[in-house]
Amino acid sequence: MAVINSADPASAAPTLVGHFDRLHDASADPWRVMSRWYEIRKRRLLLAALPDEHYGRVLELGCSTGVLSHELAARSDRLLAVDFSSAAIERARQRLDGLKQVELQCHDITQGIPEGAFDLVVLSEVGYYLSEDQFDRLVREITESTPPSGQLLLCHWRHQEGDFRQRPADVHGRVLSDPAWQLIISHQEEDFLLHVVIRTAVAPATGEGSDR
Repeated sequence: MAVINSADPASAAPTLVGHFDRLHDASADPWRVMSRWYEIRKRRLLLAALPDEHYGRVLELGCSTGVLSHELAARSDRLLAVDFSSAAIERARQRLDGLKQVELQCHDITQGIPEGAFDLVVLSEVGYYLSEDQFDRLVREITESTPPSGQLLLCHWRHQEGDFRQRPADVHGRVLSDPAWQLIISHQEEDFLLHVVIRTAVAPATGEGSDR
């Protein structure tokens, strides 16, 4: 397993990087993903919603301590898992040690996503921390990095929290209204939204903020 620190602390978004570092410094499991039934059940539903049994190259944005990453690795030839927080990446490294198909990066996704083409991108519980402009740029880059028939999975808590910069429904709505993506799976509950979209042959719109 490779561990790369690709985030320059001087250029990373200090509010988000510091916020997530503080959360992971304060707790080994900030969202109780290992013990809270909501998290355990949601993770199982998320994995069951993936249409394909196995994927080539997978990108997980916001891997935290690597609990979901461990499950995704079993269904991937290669998994690149990234997070804002170096503390989170260190815990993920310990959890995923020995999985040679996994690469971890400390990476600020407000500055762009890692280079490469991905058959599946997983964006779970991350989108609402970004501003509209940051999120739009992120989606453009995901679109450019995903070939036709590639997939994007979105899963987000539906209730507004104090550190969210967008409403959860708006995060999903911005992707579902994008002609470059076609909805193939929709699951909605009182507490969370889960959608899987597949990349169409429509060329992604270009706009300011994309330097690819």
